[in-house]
Amino acid sequence: MDLSPKRAATSALLLFLCADIVLLTFVNYGFTLGWFGWFEGPTNNLIQATLLASLLVGAIVIGGVIFGYAHLAPADIGLTWAQLPVSVAYTLGLWALTQAINGLAGLIATGRLEFNTAWTQAGVTVLLGALLAQVCGNALLEEAGWRGFLLPQLYLRLSARMDRRRRLILAMFGAQVLFAVMHIPNRLLNQRLALDELLLSLAFVFVLGVFFAGIYLRTGNLFLAIGVHALFNTPTVLFTPVLSSQAILGALTILVLVAWPRLTTHRMSKLGAPLRMGAT
Repeated sequence: MDLSPKRAATSALLLFLCADIVLLTFVNYGFTLGWFGWFEGPTNNLIQATLLASLLVGAIVIGGVIFGYAHLAPADIGLTWAQLPVSVAYTLGLWALTQAINGLAGLIATGRLEFNTAWTQAGVTVLLGALLAQVCGNALLEEAGWRGFLLPQLYLRLSARMDRRRRLILAMFGAQVLFAVMHIPNRLLNQRLALDELLLSLAFVFVLGVFFAGIYLRTGNLFLAIGVHALFNTPTVLFTPVLSSQAILGALTILVLVAWPRLTTHRMSKLGAPLRMGAT
């Protein structure tokens, strides 16, 4: 089966962007009114509002626009199911190493190993529900849409006469700028940030988008980007954090990317020619 990204109609890209901004504005407004918290009480917060809102957006944007209107298959946006076991193993390994480093740092700093009290104060189902909302909701939706779909589609639209590396950089920059812009409804409606705080937050989102795109381009495994993205949003810390879990996870992920096995032709060819330059 050809796993190369298939070029979608330009109208599909425009519809993707329009649907995203409309739906994200709608769901973030809905968050302020409690529209998506129906199952939080009955499930003790295992099924959270973020998961339901993400499933709604995903059903329309990924299912309706990308799969339905653009006629793309899951593999066309990086959802290659054969890669799932490898990504799960790496994600669990990164999580475990992050916990071990944080636990060791706490042991050195305080002389004792202290478990994170959030597990008893907030509850196990609350923390696991937050992680579930990312793995099966927000992180999955954003990686499939912005890194799996939009990034290669922007690359395909840049002039073939341009240097491949420059095309890739421009496509990555454009996709992540749009990714950051799509966070404006959340920052304004839910977090109510001032202008300077908003700009700083969007810049951070842009950097994270570039980082997640780098994971996908380097490894050819979108599921790994989803896993790391989920852990960035919900670190699910076992021990009282002494160091930033996100900083530890980021450093470990970079080490994995540097040492990633089978980096060049065999692995990157699974993404097709438009993304091969990510390995160089």
